[in-house]
Amino acid sequence: MESLYAAQAIRMVQILGLPRRLSAHRIQREVEIRVWWTTWMMDTWTSASMGIPRQLGTEPDYETPMEEMSFDRLDQNPEISVNYEIEQGGNSPREMGLWTQMIPLTTIMGEIHILNKKAVSTSGHRLQILEEVKQLSFKLDYWLSCLPESLHNTVENLERYAKQGLGRTFAALHFGYHYHAQLLYYQFLHRASEPCSRQDSSGLDDRSGSLLAHKYAARCKKHASELSSLMWITNTTPGLECLWPINGHLLVIASSVHLHTILFEEDASLLTAARCMLEHNFMMLQQMQKYWPCLEFSTSRLNAFHRACQDSMLESFDMDDWMLNFLQEYAMPVSDRFGGFGTEFGGTPESWSPTQFSELHRELMTAVPTRGGLGDLLNRVS
Repeated sequence: MESLYAAQAIRMVQILGLPRRLSAHRIQREVEIRVWWTTWMMDTWTSASMGIPRQLGTEPDYETPMEEMSFDRLDQNPEISVNYEIEQGGNSPREMGLWTQMIPLTTIMGEIHILNKKAVSTSGHRLQILEEVKQLSFKLDYWLSCLPESLHNTVENLERYAKQGLGRTFAALHFGYHYHAQLLYYQFLHRASEPCSRQDSSGLDDRSGSLLAHKYAARCKKHASELSSLMWITNTTPGLECLWPINGHLLVIASSVHLHTILFEEDASLLTAARCMLEHNFMMLQQMQKYWPCLEFSTSRLNAFHRACQDSMLESFDMDDWMLNFLQEYAMPVSDRFGGFGTEFGGTPESWSPTQFSELHRELMTAVPTRGGLGDLLNRVS
């Protein structure tokens, strides 16, 4: 249904001629700008979720959304002044807007999706892939460095935006940042777990390749931790709960990163932290299922990942077609990695009961405090 709604919205903005044909009415104009960029973001996300091409493109001269509080304060003057923002003293430039800052992040997300497809299909050109990872890593770092201080992910900023009724939008901006970074660095979890003799043929010596893999894998884990922590803060703060269906997918990806820590990390403090975040993620998934039965689809994907770890602990994090589906094409079914379609508990994801969800939770969480493993899971791992 999401893709059908997105397709309808895309066709409507095309018929309206947005964003080239904008109203002369100040408020209507800003609404049209917001409608256009919201539809463009929807196109980017839904296309990725289905593994299909995007329909909408952008140009550098497209106007971006006005800062949110300035938009709320717009009066009913029917005519827009070309020099409106200059006349206002430039106190609220468009660059200060939460939605405006999401635009470059969404652009980078599209580039990361293309890169991951290349990583799967062109395994013989590792130097090119590594160079593109470096470039996209720089873009993410540059985005963060250019972010106004008032938009940084701090407790003070979150509280301030929450008082303005924009706490969830503020959180969504940073959810996106940490999720996109995980997608960029995820492929290095597998390489960081390999013996040096099995490092890929990237043209780097074993030591250099291993150091680079560990560097990027550590970044992936840091972003997974930041996302899980922020989502836990919002979902345990009245009035800030972020219970959108897409967050189920974000929690599943972050949880799989925490599982990597539990499976391969030696540091007891990191193991404890990963276990705690995994527990919190399960609690949030269970809470979201009360509102969105479709979240069972997300938990079925985590279950498939769990079974992959049972079959082959090391190969479960390899960047291949299965992993590409798991990470990016979240609206598509995922098969057993080393088998066929189905679920461990039987039935389709839509038929899962709370008891089956709790069983998956128990299997992943049992006996996690020590590196001995994930309880029953690691007793059966190959």
